[in-house]
Amino acid sequence: MENSKAAFERCWQWYLSGPRQRLQPGGAILVVMTRLGQLDLTGRLYKQSLEDVDGELRELLELPAILPSGAALWPEFWPLEEMLRTKAKISVAAWNGQYMQKPADEGALIKCEWWCDWPLNKPPSLKYIVRAWDTAYSEKADADRSAMVTWGQFENSRTPSTSISGSEASSCWMFGPVASIFLN
Repeated sequence: MENSKAAFERCWQWYLSGPRQRLQPGGAILVVMTRLGQLDLTGRLYKQSLEDVDGELRELLELPAILPSGAALWPEFWPLEEMLRTKAKISVAAWNGQYMQKPADEGALIKCEWWCDWPLNKPPSLKYIVRAWDTAYSEKADADRSAMVTWGQFENSRTPSTSISGSEASSCWMFGPVASIFLN
């Protein structure tokens, strides 16, 4: 999976070296996008406008699917009941960013500051181990990649339950080869 911070940075560099660099005097840039994180293009532009780094005037218009009043933004097209069904079926992060225009970079459940490198050479004694696979349907170069992650759960003196990511891998594996990797 691509590192979202790196992707956001590439987008920002594209903006600076493309649209922003080509802006003619008196011109304007209109950005219309789905929010994907605090560091996405809209987030960076908005932060810059608050800091008034370059003196450019920017306006942020957010159109949440459900208004603060509790009504649907466009009930003739997307009734409130449909919006609530959608909200119930997707992640909190997807709903907040894509529908409410209020992205949470850490998925709203797992905070970035909770993550840290394991300081020891040997992993802790694990109470549970879970391995998850997301397999591809094709081995073609342009196909989605298969991915595997291993998690372990342990207890320590600071928190009653802590998790550790033990290994990750990704490739264009089909289910058959993935099954043999799993069995080994």
